[in-house]
Amino acid sequence: MIFIVEKDTLKDSFLIENIQIYKDLKSIKISEDETPNQISYLKEQAWKTDFKVELVQKILFTSIIKTSGQILSAPGDEIIITATASGQVRFVKNNLLQGISVAKGARLFEIETSDLTDGNLETKYNEAKANNEKAKADLQRADLLVKDKIISDKDYLVTKNAYKQSEINLKTYSKNTRNGKKNIYSQLDGFIKKIYIHNGDYVSTGQQLASISKNKTLILQADLSSQFYSKLNKVIGANFKTIGNDNTYDIKDFNGKIVSYAKSSDALTFYTPIYFELTNNGELVTGSFAEIFLKTKEETQQVVIPMTALTEESGKFFVYVQIGGESFLKKEVELGDNDGINIVVLQGLSEGERVVTRGAIQVKMAAASTAIPHGHEH
Repeated sequence: MIFIVEKDTLKDSFLIENIQIYKDLKSIKISEDETPNQISYLKEQAWKTDFKVELVQKILFTSIIKTSGQILSAPGDEIIITATASGQVRFVKNNLLQGISVAKGARLFEIETSDLTDGNLETKYNEAKANNEKAKADLQRADLLVKDKIISDKDYLVTKNAYKQSEINLKTYSKNTRNGKKNIYSQLDGFIKKIYIHNGDYVSTGQQLASISKNKTLILQADLSSQFYSKLNKVIGANFKTIGNDNTYDIKDFNGKIVSYAKSSDALTFYTPIYFELTNNGELVTGSFAEIFLKTKEETQQVVIPMTALTEESGKFFVYVQIGGESFLKKEVELGDNDGINIVVLQGLSEGERVVTRGAIQVKMAAASTAIPHGHEH
């Protein structure tokens, strides 16, 4: 076949020999050097997407126990604010809502007790003040009497201690009382996790008003089924995924460690809790439920790939293997255990093959349409 190229006064020709002509597509036979079902995915396409190819290797993979659990506040990292008097509670600020930050010592609530006979703070404060003044006068008198040996040292100490106790009582009522109202303060820096009452409610002494959490140290509680109790002491770590979040984390991402586990299962649920301590970086929320992958000491050599390499069709799983610079092959795989991040491949992949671990969906689209649809560009 001869191609003739002409432009202005220039003219050239190209001769291409040994071209085989077919009458239709069915007549074309695939040569031994070509691979059937080959997918073309150009480097230019890969550069425009989050794309990565990795070498398939056998690595040590820990045995996984799948379970569920919850993220909790660490003991000491959360406190409950309670009413220190009975009466009608008022919010100090209108924006006192769940999630707002509070400083240690910040005034949160006040309790009005003036209309409650048994808990009238103003009355109690006045009584404490009167008792303190009387105790002070008694001590001044005792100072003179003990010098003249009119009273014994023992009686003097009784009078002195009574005065000290009256001072403590007076400070107790005056410190947190203002105009007959009991003030309730935050006892730590943190945020309001929950408010248990409404503005204007009547509360009793000891009733819960709010909870405050630092949200810095968290506990991941994993509930282990009793059937795995024998493996409890073999648990060395965990991956977890909170409900509604696509990210799967390793506890190491939060400086996590096992802090304890129960020595018996719950009589009702038959689950044994395992506790991991986490340092929160702001991504985790207390109360969140989680899917948990417990890692054990048991390890075996396995072909392992990231779970991002998988695509699913009608309940079957596939990966895309690179067979050339811009050529890929779709392969069905049989899967084994996973830890939420990586997964064991039992059949379908061999060590040394190169598999698409990021961008597999794009290659799948290329296989279906022979081209990636153009996105919106500026």
